[in-house]
Amino acid sequence: MADPAPVPPIDYCMRDHFLMRFQVRVSLWIRRKMLAAMPFQPAMSVLEVGTTPDTTFPDQNFFSKGALARGCRVSVTSVEDCTAMARENGFYWIPMAPLLRDAPSRRFDCVVSAAVLEHIEGERGKVDHLRFLDRLSERYVVITIPNRGHWLEVHTKLPLIHWLPKPMHRALLRCVGLTQWANPAHMDLLWNSEFRRLVDLAFAGRRIQFKTFWFLGAISNIVAVIEKSPP
Repeated sequence: MADPAPVPPIDYCMRDHFLMRFQVRVSLWIRRKMLAAMPFQPAMSVLEVGTTPDTTFPDQNFFSKGALARGCRVSVTSVEDCTAMARENGFYWIPMAPLLRDAPSRRFDCVVSAAVLEHIEGERGKVDHLRFLDRLSERYVVITIPNRGHWLEVHTKLPLIHWLPKPMHRALLRCVGLTQWANPAHMDLLWNSEFRRLVDLAFAGRRIQFKTFWFLGAISNIVAVIEKSPP
C-alpha cells in the first residue's frame, strides 16, 4: 500500500491575526533562550518532528535553524509537505510515513518536538508521540510546549478563558467562531504539571531536565531535555 500523501499546510497560530507580528518578536526572544538550553553539538545528527512548510515568520522552524547554525546535520519531518521549506533552509526532508513504519531502523543523535504535543489529542496520543520520539533517538530527546498556565493563550490570542475546564473553553471558542481551535485534535493544551507527568511516564528511568521560561509574570514555555546515554 502506498504511503498517505502529506496533509495541506495547517494554520496553528492564526497567522493573519493583527497581534501576530508582536507575538513573533516575543517568540524569537523566548526561543533564543530555549535554544541555549538544547544539547546541539557540531556534527550531531538532529531530526525535528513536526516542522511546518510555512516560512512567513522567522520564528518558524527556529530550532532546526539553530541546530544547523551550530554545525549539526539537520533533518525534518512532518505530516505536512515540507519539501520546499527544507530545501530553502538546507535541511534533509524525510516524509513522516516511512519513519512511522520503520522507526527502529532510523536513529538520530537528537530528536526535537517543538510546540507539537499540544496539537495531539488526548493523553494516549501524546504518550504515543513521546514514545515515537524515543524510538528515533540515540542520545537526546528535546520537547517544548507552551504552558496552559500562562494567562495569554498564544494560538487564539485570547486571555484567561483557556483556564476553564476544556469543555467550557471549547464551547466558548465555538461561540466566537474559532471552531478549528475548539477541536481537541487541533489544540489540546497542557498544564506544566500534566506535561511533566506525561514525560516522566514516557521516559521512565531516563535522565530528564525540565526548564521553564517566563513572560509577563508567568511561565510561558517549558522545555524537557531527555538524555538517553552519556555524551
